[in-house]
Amino acid sequence: MLSCDVGNIPVLRISWSNDRGLVAEQTTGAPALIPPTLRDRVQVNGSDVIMDPVLVSDEGQYTCTVLHRDTFQSFTDTVDLLVRVQPEAPVITIEGSPAAGQLQPGTNLTLVCHSWWGRPAAQLSWYRDGQVVNGVYTSAVDADGYGNATLTTTFTVTEADDGVTYECVSSGPRPVITERVDITLGVLFPTTTPDPTTKTTTTTEASTITGATTIKSATGEPTTSVNRQTKTHTTDSPATAPESTGTHQTTGEGNDTTGVGGVIEAQSGTQGLTEPQIILVVVGSAMVLVILVAGAVATNKGCFMKKREAELVSSSPSKSVGSSYRANILYANAGNGYDGPADTMEMANKELIKPPPERII
Repeated sequence: MLSCDVGNIPVLRISWSNDRGLVAEQTTGAPALIPPTLRDRVQVNGSDVIMDPVLVSDEGQYTCTVLHRDTFQSFTDTVDLLVRVQPEAPVITIEGSPAAGQLQPGTNLTLVCHSWWGRPAAQLSWYRDGQVVNGVYTSAVDADGYGNATLTTTFTVTEADDGVTYECVSSGPRPVITERVDITLGVLFPTTTPDPTTKTTTTTEASTITGATTIKSATGEPTTSVNRQTKTHTTDSPATAPESTGTHQTTGEGNDTTGVGGVIEAQSGTQGLTEPQIILVVVGSAMVLVILVAGAVATNKGCFMKKREAELVSSSPSKSVGSSYRANILYANAGNGYDGPADTMEMANKELIKPPPERII
C-alpha cells in the first residue's frame, strides 16, 4: 500500500504515478481512474493506493501529487518502492555426490547449502550439532533482482563424524522467515580381515609319567604300560589359539616302545608325533630290521636246526665217561647241520670218538 498524507489541505484531486506512467487517480466526487493493465490488482482508498499482489515489476519510485481545491496549487512527494521476495527453502548437496551414510574416513567432504529466488538472496548459516561452522558464502543476482545463494563447508571425514548432523539455516528479508534443512553423516569403519596365512609354533614340554600299569605280553613276559602327558602350545598369528593337551601311551620293558618296533600311539587331542618321538620310532624300526637280518643269517647257517641227542647208557664209570665224551662230539656235529640218524652219525665220526683211558678203581 502506498499512502500519501495530505493533512488539512482541501483536495481536489490525488494521483499516483511511477517512471512508467499513471498508476491511479482519484478526483473528488468522481470514480477512480486506473489504467486497464492495473485494474485487476490496484485499488484506491482515499489518498492510499493498494496493490495486491505486488510484482517485482512494481518496484521503483512513486510520486504522489495533490491538487488544492481552492487555489489549484499542486503538492508532490516521492517514495521508493522496494519489492522483497522470500527465498525458497534451502537444499543440501554433497559435492561429488557420495552417499551421506557411506563416507570413508580420511576423505575430504564438501557440503553445499543452496537457496534460490530470494530478493535479495538469502542469508545462510551452517551448524554442526548446534555449533556454528564456518563456510564460504556466494550469491548471484539476475536482471530481475532475484538472487541465488550458496554456503559451502569443507572438512576431512573422521570416525568422530559418524552420526553427526549438519544443519543449514536460511533467512529472508523482513518480515524474516527462517527455513532449516539438515543431513546426518554415516562413516564406514574399517574392518579387520584375518590373515589367511597362519603361523603356528609348537612347543613340546618334557613328558611326565602320570601312571604305569604292568601287563603280560603274548610271550608271558611282564611288560609295563606307561602313560605320558605331552603339553603342546600352539600360537597362531594374528589370533592366539588355546593350548591343547594330549596323552601318549607307550608299552615296553624299561623303554618307551610297544612290542619290538617301538611304535608310539598318539591319542586324540595331540598334534602328531613330536621330534623326540619320531627319533624313537626310527631307532625302534632299525632295531627290528637288525633282529630280522640276524635271524635270517642264523637260520641259513642251521643254528636253529633240531639237535639229535644220543642216549648213551652205561653202567660202568668208564663207559659213562666215554659216552659223555662221545655225546659232546655228536652235539658238535649236529650243530654243523647234520640231520641224519644217530647211529650213522656215530659211525661217521668213529675215528674222532676215542674214549679216555679207563680209571682203575
